[in-house]
Amino acid sequence: MGEAIVSLEYERNIKEWLDTADTETWDQGKNWYHDARAFSRWLADHFGVTPEQAAGVVAVLSPRIDWDTNMRSAVAVCANWKTGNATVSAILSESGIVAYGANVEKALRILNTGDVSYCDTGRDCHKRDGKPCAAIHGPKVSAFYRAILGHDVGTIDVWACRAATIAPLEALHGLPMSDVRRAGIPGERHTAIAAAYGEVGAEFGLTSAECQAIVWLTIRIYWNGRINPNQETLPF
Repeated sequence: MGEAIVSLEYERNIKEWLDTADTETWDQGKNWYHDARAFSRWLADHFGVTPEQAAGVVAVLSPRIDWDTNMRSAVAVCANWKTGNATVSAILSESGIVAYGANVEKALRILNTGDVSYCDTGRDCHKRDGKPCAAIHGPKVSAFYRAILGHDVGTIDVWACRAATIAPLEALHGLPMSDVRRAGIPGERHTAIAAAYGEVGAEFGLTSAECQAIVWLTIRIYWNGRINPNQETLPF
């Protein structure tokens, strides 16, 4: 299948998800990054760090956790760091804190060094200019970081990828466990999927970030059982 045809398929699916979303979800999606930015600013003010550091902490902790856990984890990391003797094990031992240890280390690195540079390449990038790669690393995390700060970028996580490749009716009826689209790993498709959200967003009078957020909320509703009993519940 040619790249142009695949891109049109992404756009068609994204449009269908937008059409599926109700008014409440549209409103929530349009405000999602505004609210995330407000939380990030509160984090910065409360713990005496820069807005960029706070956004970086939130972003690097985000992989494979839900937003409420993301916020709790960010507060826990910053609170422990403020004591002057934060450790990864101490942070992860707190009730309700779920994050990868490596990501907690990245968050502490941001707080300790103030380095909020980002690298949006994939996992094959381990060093940059002979130095350890940026803590804010990878296409999804770096995009999330920038979106929290107010840049118009869509964050292509597993849900944004699933929505671009799976139509609402398919999600509603349930996909076979063998369907590779369930994994939602963008990989080399990241740029094309991000571009599709931008194109569809413009058509609907939305920014890329708003479009992605509305679709992200909608597919999670379908997938996690409030509407659809045919998919497993996932925590992220």
